[in-house]
Amino acid sequence: VSDYTQLDMKKSRYAREIPTFEEFVFNSNGEVKITVSPIKVSMYDTHYQRWLNWFSREQILIINGDKLIQNPIHELVKVEKFLQIQSYFTPDILYYNKTKGFYCWKPERSSSVKYKCLGSAKGLIHPQISEQTISKLRDFFKPHMKIFCNLAHINTTWCTL
Repeated sequence: VSDYTQLDMKKSRYAREIPTFEEFVFNSNGEVKITVSPIKVSMYDTHYQRWLNWFSREQILIINGDKLIQNPIHELVKVEKFLQIQSYFTPDILYYNKTKGFYCWKPERSSSVKYKCLGSAKGLIHPQISEQTISKLRDFFKPHMKIFCNLAHINTTWCTL
């Protein structure tokens, strides 16, 4: 949905109309368009299986994007530990921007920049998506998420769509 929202925001730049969300993700037969970039990148099982050809599970860190948005320090500390690097991220390094709905980074005190926040394409209001569309997408992604979660040996709420 976020990728579609960003596309909608950029439509004036390209001077063309964009399809509805449903037209964007479903073909004329009502099937999910697996060639559409946001769908393709969300098929985590496909990518993870390919990565396992080159890396062991122990070399891959999986971060939940929802948790990263809600509690970025906790997730960033996971990354530091995984990479075995010196601790840098502390709660005082971030500021919650109520307007965008995301955290912003506070640069070093010596910096002339007050805060660094995500760009204008982030934190946009998403379009209304019908329950029928959400259900169809869940049905499509359910087997992909099951395979991904089994391969990655994880058990989170998004493993049980």
